[in-house]
Amino acid sequence: GIGGMLLGIFGGLAGLSARRKRKHLAVSMCSTAIAFSLVSLIAGIAGLEMRQPFHVFYPLLLIGGIGAFAIGLNLRNLLQQIRSEELRKIQAADAV
Repeated sequence: GIGGMLLGIFGGLAGLSARRKRKHLAVSMCSTAIAFSLVSLIAGIAGLEMRQPFHVFYPLLLIGGIGAFAIGLNLRNLLQQIRSEELRKIQAADAV
């Protein structure tokens, strides 16, 4: 529960920083959250392979899988948004 809550808070802060001209902070926060999710996913797979009880590997797999997927999609959209804003700035500077 705590890991999922932390990923949610992390994602919310990344979204807020993306709206407030702190794009590089948002990208680094998303990258850190994806790294945490992947470590959790790997730990869950290791627990599954070592035949740990369900309550040991399932939360790790759940947090890792959902976190990596959801934040990965958001990171892709954030990078596209940053690129389009940069392109608009360049086009506005060229028009003057």
